[in-house]
Amino acid sequence: GLVSLRDTLRPEVQKTLSSFVEAGIQLKIISGDHAETVAALVKQAGLEIGIKVVSGEELTGIYALQKHLVPLDDLLEDN
Repeated sequence: GLVSLRDTLRPEVQKTLSSFVEAGIQLKIISGDHAETVAALVKQAGLEIGIKVVSGEELTGIYALQKHLVPLDDLLEDN
């Protein structure tokens, strides 16, 4: 048998993220998921942004930015 799992974004996410982009806000998505998973969610959101995988060293200082972060789980529909 085959099992397929899929994360689905909440309906309002595309509109919200698009309004950020239109306002000139540069979006950064930080996830522990594989780049392919994140790319699929970005595509689902209708965004045209590149995917860059960064190392832990490159994320030094991220704690100072936490107040600007929204957990990806907050954007997913509860199944």
